[in-house]
Amino acid sequence: MKWFDGESYIEIDTPLAFNFAQCLVFLGRSEQENLHRITDGYLYKLLKFDEEFVLCKIGCKPNSMHIDFPLTSPSKDTRENIAVYLWEWFDLERGLSSFYKMAHKDTILQPLAQKYDGLRMIGMPDLFEALVWAIIGQQINLTFAYTLKKRFVEHFGGAKRFPINAYA
Repeated sequence: MKWFDGESYIEIDTPLAFNFAQCLVFLGRSEQENLHRITDGYLYKLLKFDEEFVLCKIGCKPNSMHIDFPLTSPSKDTRENIAVYLWEWFDLERGLSSFYKMAHKDTILQPLAQKYDGLRMIGMPDLFEALVWAIIGQQINLTFAYTLKKRFVEHFGGAKRFPINAYA
């Protein structure tokens, strides 16, 4: 992982096969999502490391993700933890060249690989979130699963309110 620490922001180098806009489409598939927000091409995610809450405003530049911290300036260790978290969340370690090589030869996969070029396997680096979603996601449909997830997070999870428009 190659990244730059600008103290008030960080930048993470992304692989060539990375399309931030495609990832935002995937992450924005439900209006009921309450663990992040997408506004004006930016992804807002509140992260907690130890007892430190950090709002991340995640955008994209050519060949890198740019992360601003609109509310607070996190500690150096927390900035590094954020870089690692985002690297894992967006699956930036995985090389996709062999997949694209194979997909472009396949008549079924070729149009899909072209349509979703650069979409990564968005993960869930938080074990608790992954387990909860694995259970809730088995419900009748995704709309109901998102409703359950929203209620669960609102009842049992921590929260921090902030006006996104103030940081856009």
